[in-house]
Amino acid sequence: MWEFVRDTYNGSKLIARLDDKKVLHASDRSLFINDTGEEARCRVVHKEGHEMIVDFVGPWIPRNDNLDDYPMYCAIMLTLLVPWRNINAIHRQSFSLEAEFEKFLAVARPDQQRFMKNAQYYYESSDRVRR
Repeated sequence: MWEFVRDTYNGSKLIARLDDKKVLHASDRSLFINDTGEEARCRVVHKEGHEMIVDFVGPWIPRNDNLDDYPMYCAIMLTLLVPWRNINAIHRQSFSLEAEFEKFLAVARPDQQRFMKNAQYYYESSDRVRR
């Protein structure tokens, strides 16, 4: 979900032209699955080098170092960083979300690791201010 929000935006499908020439400099489009009711819309892929700050509305991501918050932290990180279409795809065959998250950590890409570290910067900063 994080990459989906970061790397694409809601836009219009390109209309086919009679002379069949490709529109110059058009960004790649990713069409919706047919059941979305968005026949004229699509996701437009940002061009290489585009920078985006993703701002999720709602409470901050839970701490990763608090035992009470850790299960929710794992669930949120898996939801944001693992590709899925059905929420059951996140849990896979692990006995818990924490176990699934540990498997994910072993294969997380550098940009995903950076996202997780940055999500905890809020708590690290506020902890330093309180000292």
